[in-house]
Amino acid sequence: MRICYLVHDLDDPAVARRIGMFQAGGAEITLLGFYRGILAPESVAGIPTIVLGRTRAAALFHRLSAIVGAILRLSQFSKVVASADLIVARNIETLAVATILRRCYAPNLRIVYECLDIHRAMLSPPVRSAIMRAAERALMNRCAALITSSPAFVRNYFGPYQRATLQVLLVENRVLRLNSVGEKPLYSPAQSDGRVWRISWSGILRCRRSLEILCKLAAELDGRVEVILRGRPALHEFGNFFETVTSAPYVTFDGAYTSPEEAYRDVDFAWALDFFEEGMNSSWLLPNRIYESGVVGVIPIADARVETGRFLDTLSVGVLLKEEPIEDDLVQFFRELTIVRWKRLAQAIRNVPVSTWIATKDDCLDLVLKLRELAR
Repeated sequence: MRICYLVHDLDDPAVARRIGMFQAGGAEITLLGFYRGILAPESVAGIPTIVLGRTRAAALFHRLSAIVGAILRLSQFSKVVASADLIVARNIETLAVATILRRCYAPNLRIVYECLDIHRAMLSPPVRSAIMRAAERALMNRCAALITSSPAFVRNYFGPYQRATLQVLLVENRVLRLNSVGEKPLYSPAQSDGRVWRISWSGILRCRRSLEILCKLAAELDGRVEVILRGRPALHEFGNFFETVTSAPYVTFDGAYTSPEEAYRDVDFAWALDFFEEGMNSSWLLPNRIYESGVVGVIPIADARVETGRFLDTLSVGVLLKEEPIEDDLVQFFRELTIVRWKRLAQAIRNVPVSTWIATKDDCLDLVLKLRELAR
């Protein structure tokens, strides 16, 4: 099984995870994509990259110009596509490139559209979003299947907005652990006395309101709560991220991490609220952080009214906030929190089967098998 994988951001850690799944399922990968860093990576997860160009986050027109530039050079990639069994295109910009590649050089090749976020441009403002959705709809009509990570994306967007009828492959953002079948999660150390509670907000940090809430919480409780930020901040979404963190009491930034154990070491709670695209993508997604915190047994804090909260509620785990304003509900929770209640919450998440949080070798084999059937 030879997959030509087109990605919107070669620097995205989730791309490496998907490549790992494809490889574990027995597929050979050719990787093409755009990059957003200073330099294009020469390889991702051991796969050499074929660079289509550079784009910028939150810069729609710049991304469109990069797509046009890539299309003008498509003849360079004709042999790559002709030798593939299937194209998987991650996000709408690479779907456009994949569609033209197929039309020009491999008309019988099937395309699978991978979409793990619904960009706000698809829903507002009205005129531009209608144009964007029409373009996506036209491209999707030429696809064999859709890969997405949350059933709410289908229920709230691909169904009502796009009237999508193509086959859906639900692939959650689980932690890739090929040798973890039957293993129990690794747990963070328990609090000794509950005098200080530590919260980790980890992953791609792009929610300004989350930062404001966490800074306010730490300041208001004056040392009873500490906040540790770990991951990659989307600096364009904040006024001055580092200045805000530096000036906030009991808030620190630890930089990037390479594993869930590192992201959630020595903490008691995982921040899983997201207001970045409130009422849209943020209300529908099932983010990486709930799986990463779950696999190490750290208690998530989430909004009960969105898909993340509903998912955690079905497992009977987590701190699920539902009273407005959320900030006051959060402060009240920590003011009343006792070591006895924390131990009860910690035990609940430790009782969840590890298979809930991880993608195993069998999951990878199943995914590639489905893709192979689509290719035929």
